[in-house]
Amino acid sequence: MKKYKRGCFLTLLISLTIIIAFAIYFFKNNKSELTDLFKPVVISSMKKEFNDKIDKMETNRYKDSLRIIVKDYLSQLKKRKDINFEKLKTSQFVIHLKIILDGEKIDSSEIQNLKSLLTRDFLKNERSEKNRN
Repeated sequence: MKKYKRGCFLTLLISLTIIIAFAIYFFKNNKSELTDLFKPVVISSMKKEFNDKIDKMETNRYKDSLRIIVKDYLSQLKKRKDINFEKLKTSQFVIHLKIILDGEKIDSSEIQNLKSLLTRDFLKNERSEKNRN
């Protein structure tokens, strides 16, 4: 086996440290631009996933209403300036929507509940954005 010189190891170690420090600095300071860059990709994948699950549900008169609610939710997400994807996963609307989509049927009470959650979530976010300004 070849013996590597100690200088090569130190150069490699210092180079990796500099690269990692630069990456951390870049991501911390450019988080909003990266979020804006990946927002359309995330929203389109969410749309595809939700529509696939809606298509698998049993056909009834509330299926189209559910599709419209999901479309409204995604269009409101596109309008938001700052999206926290971690908070998005744990929002009441998304959790309730996933529960509904895992089932096979939807009824009027679930539609009304989703509408109220959608309105409440986005009104809350609009108020917090106004308070920031």
